[in-house]
Amino acid sequence: MSAVIEKPEAKTANLILVTMTREVIEAKSEEYKSLKIAGINDKAGELACKEALKKVVKWRTTVDKEHKELKAPAWEECKRLDHAKNQLLAIINPVETHLEAQLCAVESERLEIKRREADKIYQYRVDALAALPPHGVVVPEQFLRSMNEAEFAEYLARTRSDQEEKQAELDRQKAAESERLRLQAEENERLRKEREQLAAERAELEKARKAEQDRQAAEQAKLDEQKRLQDAEAARLKKAEDDRIAAERAEEKRNADEEALKLRMAEQAKLKAENEERERQRKEQADREFKEALERERIATEARLKREAEEAEAERLAEEARRPDREKLLAVATAISNIQLPKVSAELQSQLSTIHAIISTAVRQIRVAATATSKGGA
Repeated sequence: MSAVIEKPEAKTANLILVTMTREVIEAKSEEYKSLKIAGINDKAGELACKEALKKVVKWRTTVDKEHKELKAPAWEECKRLDHAKNQLLAIINPVETHLEAQLCAVESERLEIKRREADKIYQYRVDALAALPPHGVVVPEQFLRSMNEAEFAEYLARTRSDQEEKQAELDRQKAAESERLRLQAEENERLRKEREQLAAERAELEKARKAEQDRQAAEQAKLDEQKRLQDAEAARLKKAEDDRIAAERAEEKRNADEEALKLRMAEQAKLKAENEERERQRKEQADREFKEALERERIATEARLKREAEEAEAERLAEEARRPDREKLLAVATAISNIQLPKVSAELQSQLSTIHAIISTAVRQIRVAATATSKGGA
């Protein structure tokens, strides 16, 4: 299907692609995509790629230009033109990219060759400087790479001259050092002989000195032995005295410890007695307080019972006319049996049991009397 771009008559006079169809562009694209450059020496291939790239770039720029011109009349027409443009660019752009990649690959290869050549030149210069006497010369890499051949040749010659002068100076210094070492060796030999003579003289003096030292050492050994015996006797006497003092101090400490133990035991016995006395007094006080409380409770209970008894008596007198004797006696028995006894300590528990037995006996006797009264009335 053709993709001819139709243009208004007023704007088609100077347009390049007015008669070019999509089929033509596709055919040319296939032709251009087959172009390749067979290395940096393939001048014909490189020229063909350049010319093809110019045409493809012209296609793309022309399509863009025509697209902008034809897009203005109306939005719908613009969308149609955009679609047509994109169809053409979809064909053109891969061709352009392919041709650019071919040219870029050739340029990259040229740059790589230049880099390798520059590295060879740099390494040659480094080796040339390293070979200079006496120990070579090292300079910054950027400085070496920045010089052309003439500049490096001049720099190498100047550096070689400087290094040769330095080597000559080193040779002169080495010769002077050799002469100095020879004279020093002669002086050392003279000094060695003097030292040997002095050593022989010192040996004689040392022999006499050693004999004197041996005599003095023998006398000193005799004195040392005497001093050792005296020190041993003094040490024995001192140890005996120290042992006596230590024994006296140990005896004094033992007596003091026994006295302190007696005092501690007496103090502990005193404290124990005081504690026992305080505990006995506390218990007696607690018993007195408990008994007093029990007595107060007893008095209060008796007063309450008396009051309740008086009230009950008054009630009883009021009820006597209304109730038979049996009911009156049973009411008294019930009232007595309802008496609540207080809780007491273990010491008063037997007395409380006695009171409880008395109350129980009284209740039984009253109930027996009530039963007998009921039978007599009947």
